[in-house]
Amino acid sequence: MVSYLLTVGYAHALDIYIAVPEPIAPGTLKTVNDFKVLTDKEARLWSELVSAKTAGKLYGNNNLIIAIGEEALRTILKGPGDSRVIAAFIRRPQYEALVSAKKPLKRKVTAVFSDPSPSRQLALIKVLFGSKASAGIVNTSYMQPFINEYQDAAKHLGVALTVLQQDNLLSVSDLLTKTTGTKTLILNRDPILLKKFPLDDVKHQALDVNRQGLIGFSSGLVKRGGLATTYASLEDTVGTVSLGISYAKTHQDLLPQAYTKGFSIAINQQVSDVLDLLSSGSEAEMAQEIHRLLEQGGAR
Repeated sequence: MVSYLLTVGYAHALDIYIAVPEPIAPGTLKTVNDFKVLTDKEARLWSELVSAKTAGKLYGNNNLIIAIGEEALRTILKGPGDSRVIAAFIRRPQYEALVSAKKPLKRKVTAVFSDPSPSRQLALIKVLFGSKASAGIVNTSYMQPFINEYQDAAKHLGVALTVLQQDNLLSVSDLLTKTTGTKTLILNRDPILLKKFPLDDVKHQALDVNRQGLIGFSSGLVKRGGLATTYASLEDTVGTVSLGISYAKTHQDLLPQAYTKGFSIAINQQVSDVLDLLSSGSEAEMAQEIHRLLEQGGAR
């Protein structure tokens, strides 16, 4: 393993290990390899790919582990080692559930979340709909720890938010009836909700029956009929992980867990046309407006 030593300011030699679960799917392996190449370039270092099991046995602050996904982090936390960990390609509920289950932790752990930031999703709705911005969202036990973030962001941004309790909803039709009048429906990759309400049913009925645009939870969903979402691209993830690596070189601690510093936007123009939305500019212009709204509201 090649060590990297920063030559300006106080720093210590740091070996970077990118830890992957075993077995790893071919598609995931390509993403990991792309991530490694981009991260090595961005952070000006050389990292080594290892299994999560091997990474879990590493000791000392001179090692920094980048855990790729939920399974890799779970395996590392079971290991005997104590080296620091930055988890990437992991959703916030997954990360917090794993960390909570392992407390007290014997190692320092942080994360760069792959799911959309609640405040950015609400700001995106504000950019798209202006003063008429409104949204519905379903609260489940999966979402409960984070629903306040949506409510706070909606309040700061002036978005009328309707929060429904999953236990009180009988069907997709019931969900849509109780969100009638809202411009959008926010979806997360919530296993509880998606098990009860098939995604295709929600997607088609929201647009066809309620004339609602789906917000979230990935660029893939937007391509398949959602309206829009903010999301963390590979480059967004690399940029934020690289910041975490740079911080770890000069500190004994790690940066706090966070969503990616940068973000990307996906919008389905056909759905936008069906909803008679006026153009909000290019994706870059929309991102600038989202940044402006969040700076005004003090959110991220």
